[in-house]
Amino acid sequence: MNLYKLIIGMMIFVLNFPFIQIQAQHKNRKDNNVEYLPIPEIFPTDSLVAESPEKPVKTYKYILLKPSGPTDTTIFFVDSITRKHRLDSIMSIPLSKTDSLLYASNSLLLPLVYTGKDIRAVWDINKNLMSLANGSRNGLITNKLPVKMTTENFVADLRRGARDYISNHAMQLYVTTLDRLPSLSTFMSRPIKGSRVNPLAVYEDKIDLGNKKIEINDLKYIYWTKKANALLQFSQNYVSSNWYQGGNSNFAFLSIITGETNFDNRKNIQWDNRFEWRTGLSSIIGNTKRKVMINDDILRYNTKFGLKAGGNWFYSVSGELSTQLFDSYKSINSDEYKGRLFTPVRANLGVGMDYKYKKYFSLMIAPVAFKYIYVHDTIHVNQNLFGVKKGENQLKQIGSSFRAQLNIVPARNWNLDSKLSFYTDYKKVEIDWEIVNNFIINRFLTTRISLNPRFDNTIILKEGEKTKIQFKELMSIGFSYRFL
Repeated sequence: MNLYKLIIGMMIFVLNFPFIQIQAQHKNRKDNNVEYLPIPEIFPTDSLVAESPEKPVKTYKYILLKPSGPTDTTIFFVDSITRKHRLDSIMSIPLSKTDSLLYASNSLLLPLVYTGKDIRAVWDINKNLMSLANGSRNGLITNKLPVKMTTENFVADLRRGARDYISNHAMQLYVTTLDRLPSLSTFMSRPIKGSRVNPLAVYEDKIDLGNKKIEINDLKYIYWTKKANALLQFSQNYVSSNWYQGGNSNFAFLSIITGETNFDNRKNIQWDNRFEWRTGLSSIIGNTKRKVMINDDILRYNTKFGLKAGGNWFYSVSGELSTQLFDSYKSINSDEYKGRLFTPVRANLGVGMDYKYKKYFSLMIAPVAFKYIYVHDTIHVNQNLFGVKKGENQLKQIGSSFRAQLNIVPARNWNLDSKLSFYTDYKKVEIDWEIVNNFIINRFLTTRISLNPRFDNTIILKEGEKTKIQFKELMSIGFSYRFL
């Protein structure tokens, strides 16, 4: 028996000789990575018999060791027996990844655990241990040392042989068996926070998470969406009376208020409503009949109701009602009216199909459309300008129409809104195309460029006159505010 102990002691000395040297070099160095605490034994050494179910649950106490160096992320769970054999000064040395793995997996620095496998001896105990350590051929029984064997493989073979010898000749050195080790789940189910070295108590119990399901409340759809926006834009030019090139000062002002209220039940019904009030005026300082002239005046309401037909198509009914509120003249020095309050009042009603592509594009095709125009003042305003005959104050027509609307964002600060409407009574046509470019400077400042070509041969002209394309353009800069 004494011979066995001597042999085992020599093997442990040989395998741990490099670590003993490192410990001797750092014996005066204070190790801040390990806190020495009195810890009771983890396993009983006098018996390998499992505890009876009647005994209380055993509490195992461990020490949590920090990583060795700044690049090492390994955390060790060690008990009191391991700490007695462990060279604590190594924890402060920046070991390489390979050396760290070899040190952590050194079975001779950990409590011996019996795995229950059949183990046979790999060398003759009568041979000289120094010859084994130096790689002598005569010391090995199974086969000779390979020429290209790495240091890691050689050390692993020596450790494996040591465990095999202990299993065959010194079973009493085993601390416990594999089936009595703490369950791995006890370590995995408890999060560890912080970097201090503290005692860690692990209990052999089970965590019952239950089977409660996540409850999600039903989402309430928002069927109505609202949006409102106000713009106040202007342009100004000042020319003094003695300016060498002459000229007149002028000022232009444009105010727009828009609002939308749309309904969508996410299934088969959509109802769009849009309100718009636009007023523009200009002034010229000089020898003119009037100081201010209205150049844009419209109060308009659009509505469209649709039932889903399939895909992006809807059975739809659309309507539009518009008028103007202020007096407008042909020019700033003219007395000829072009429009007055409720002169004219326009109404359009169409029944057909509406194609919608997301929120960007809409095309309303109405094979059946009704057009109505009412002129309130037939004395000061020529009703022929609206297609109403002399002596009458209203116009009623049946025809067809379509309306295309596009709203896209070509660039980050550029919004493009285009509306093209077409109506015909199969004799004459009325086409109106409005293109609005809004260039956003910041949250409150915008630049607006509006282009409005128009063709209308439904008006009644004097003999010899021909219908011409009408065009209006306006560029302005000003304030914009969205309040819904």
